Amino acid sequence: MLYMSVHSPDIFAFTETHLNADIPSSVLPELVNYHIFRKDINRLGGGTCLFVKKLPNIRVRHIEIPSEYGTLELVAVDLTNRLNSTPLRIILAYRPPGYSCEDNYSLMHWSI
Repeated sequence: MLYMSVHSPDIFAFTETHLNADIPSSVLPELVNYHIFRKDINRLGGGTCLFVKKLPNIRVRHIEIPSEYGTLELVAVDLTNRLNSTPLRIILAYRPPGYSCEDNYSLMHWSI
């Protein structure tokens, strides 16, 4: 989090967050200037988290992941400017070791 305080990136992505439902986003320090999108995994390791800076000219919309992909560690958002231009979709995906060919296909199929 020190990196974010010093450099103030517009977008910052983490994998292997080790966050779970018992850790609310509000306890993450100095991140009031960011939208926070998480996919927590309730097992040892895993999890993804995407931080998008709150900017006055940018709209951020969280993309709901369809339930058939619920086991994948995915976070997705669309960013648009106030002129409603074509959105920029950002997808953060984590592929744990040991994924099967079917898991890889699901991950790539959804992302496209």
